Amino acid sequence: MRGVNNPLPEQIDFFVVSGGGAGGGYVGGGGGAGGVLISTGPGVSPLPFSGSFTLTIGAGGSVGSIGGTSTVGVVSPTPGGNGGGGGNGGAYPPSSGGSGGGGGSSFANLTGGTGSLGQGSNGGNSAGNSGSFPSGGGGGATEAGETPINNGAVGGDGGDGLQNDWDGSAGDYAGGGGGSWATTSSGDPTGEGGLGGGGRAGITQYGSGYPLLNPQNGDGNTGGGGGGGHYIGGSPSTSSGGSGVAILRYPASLDDLTTIGGGLTHTNSTIGQYKIYIFTAGTGTVTV
Repeated sequence: MRGVNNPLPEQIDFFVVSGGGAGGGYVGGGGGAGGVLISTGPGVSPLPFSGSFTLTIGAGGSVGSIGGTSTVGVVSPTPGGNGGGGGNGGAYPPSSGGSGGGGGSSFANLTGGTGSLGQGSNGGNSAGNSGSFPSGGGGGATEAGETPINNGAVGGDGGDGLQNDWDGSAGDYAGGGGGSWATTSSGDPTGEGGLGGGGRAGITQYGSGYPLLNPQNGDGNTGGGGGGGHYIGGSPSTSSGGSGVAILRYPASLDDLTTIGGGLTHTNSTIGQYKIYIFTAGTGTVTV
């Protein structure tokens, strides 16, 4: 019997990530990854191939703040939560978000932030006022941030993110930032960023007044969380979260998008049966 030709549905699928949260200062927790929503996921629907919709790419969070919100039509994943921190006898908590920020651990016990259901994971807790002040890793899209072992000499790793291969590159997105810690020695490990753009944490060479290792920012256009910062001379060194991204996909048999607002930065290509549009910055209206 002759096979039946099943055409692809005339719809726009999307993979959208909000900006990642910044890492915390003062031996801070890792930033949480930006929330991820996919049109093929539960409770989310593709866009119709008609009309127009607003598209915005969220910026990464900076200086202890959450990330910016990305939007495709009415769909807006939650930005990543910032990592917690402390210092000078005080502390500020991590925030919740798409993925939660990690708990900071300078003179305080802090619980990691909560991730949004279906968008990301929780941040790791800090290990409190233990000898090396290890902080929790930020949550990633598919894995919670790591909680370090109490009195352990390693900050928690950021949670891993999620892979998307629509553009043929099998890239990873929305990894959490690593948690920082303080040490009196050199060459010791710190919390690593989660797979998908999470930043590695910094290390404080406690009492020396010199940074042993600066924190890394989350990678741009991944929604990765920033690594937890170190504490030097009474001032925190912090990192920024990675900016978000939106990837649109629809059948190659259909026309190109009619108009794309001038405030948007994008690339487009045809891969196999699909046209792929990748938006990396800005905001504007897209017309089909």
